[in-house]
Amino acid sequence: IAQKTLDYLLVLGEEALPLFESFREIKKPAELFTDLPSLAKRLEALMAPGDVVLVKGSRVMQMETIFEFLST
Repeated sequence: IAQKTLDYLLVLGEEALPLFESFREIKKPAELFTDLPSLAKRLEALMAPGDVVLVKGSRVMQMETIFEFLST
């Protein structure tokens, strides 16, 4: 799926390291973050009108709060 449909990967936390490394192996852009505000800042910089963003994460990582960090 990543080779054909995903353009960029942003991951949060060490538990996402295998996913990050897999993405890098297929030569796709990927970044690993240690905190949610930094990830949100980078996501906001990458997003453009018409982009589709999939947010997947655990409640432990509080990924549901990422939108609170993005400008409206």
